[in-house]
Amino acid sequence: VDAVQWANPSGGPLQAGALVSALAYAPGRKGVLYAGTDQGTVYVRATAGTPFTLRSAGLPAGSAITGISVDPRDSGHAWCTVSGTGTPHVFRTTDAGASWTDISSGLPDLPAYSIVIDDKSRVLYLATFQGVFASTNDGASWTRFGVGLPNVLSFDLVLDEGSYESWDTPDRK
Repeated sequence: VDAVQWANPSGGPLQAGALVSALAYAPGRKGVLYAGTDQGTVYVRATAGTPFTLRSAGLPAGSAITGISVDPRDSGHAWCTVSGTGTPHVFRTTDAGASWTDISSGLPDLPAYSIVIDDKSRVLYLATFQGVFASTNDGASWTRFGVGLPNVLSFDLVLDEGSYESWDTPDRK
């Protein structure tokens, strides 16, 4: 990225008044970007230099996209988190956003804010209004993460692979 010169990479596909609320790149594939908005839409850019495409089938309309994470091994496999109540809060795509599947089963009906994947263990970690949850099966089920971790609002997660062995994940108790 050349920070000396900036350009509008999207070509302007956002709806009037929409704000980008989440942005993620595909670590394993240069140029692939996912962008979520405060209006509940997701746009995907398949390669560098191409326009973003609307990819929101299956997502709840009007609920802000609060986080996106892309699988380091497969740029078409991603997860997004959604704000609000009365609607699912975590979704997965395996086709670069052409369709999204609700993977919120077992989670409280509270906003989710961030999701990350541990590429080594394949564990998903989810930051929510009620603490952090983990899934060892790509979101099919969730458990509360961390012995003694407070049940508090969690906005952001960052994976620190340097402390990998000290983590109390569901599959390593």
